[in-house]
Amino acid sequence: MARQVISMDASDLRAFAEAVEPCLRWKYDPVTAARLPDAERLDALEEWVARVQEEWGACGRMVVVDEVPLGYVLYAPPAHLPGLGDVATGPPSADAVVLAEMYVLPEARRAGVGKLLVHAAAKDLVLREVAALETFGTYADVAAAAETAETAPPGRTDHLLPVGFLESVGFATHRTHSTTPRMRMDLRAARSWMDEVELALERLVGAVRPVIRPRFKPRFKPVAKPQTRSLRSGPRAP
Repeated sequence: MARQVISMDASDLRAFAEAVEPCLRWKYDPVTAARLPDAERLDALEEWVARVQEEWGACGRMVVVDEVPLGYVLYAPPAHLPGLGDVATGPPSADAVVLAEMYVLPEARRAGVGKLLVHAAAKDLVLREVAALETFGTYADVAAAAETAETAPPGRTDHLLPVGFLESVGFATHRTHSTTPRMRMDLRAARSWMDEVELALERLVGAVRPVIRPRFKPRFKPVAKPQTRSLRSGPRAP
């Protein structure tokens, strides 16, 4: 089985459009995100990814097995996440990039894909000399944590990854809170496990048997800039 972890482009999100609703949590301010019709949410998410790529660089990684996309992770500096203002344990540290979203297809869960995505993002940030990766966790009950250990479920925009999962992939509590602690992965100490990303790719063979889907080309044509008004919000808005 051919397997890859690849950099994610804006249009790659459409490979998951039938499986999960576009999540705009943190990527836009709450008012802008709430006002967007359902039909425009995927376009808004693509616009956000394209803008972050243009202004900061690659902001996502995707796992592909036999040209079938199994999951993705998105991350960005706090300046590109104006919706973080409503998080009790925010703002993130000035030296950190934030894990903003992760999704794994149901048939690929419990096979280490979530860990692989987080570590692939961390490896990218280590090479870019970023000090830390941060995100916000939740204390879910045991059953809920097992059910959502590697992904935010479709249609949920208020979901946070369970603290137990985040701890299992290398995060530690940075700011305590009764419901939404801020979690941090110190990337300066991450080089010792970076090779696990390549090893995990090898172990993924045989562990994941993806449902046959239409053939997927990892590289799409670049998304043209929208002709409509920009959805940019927050302190960077014109």
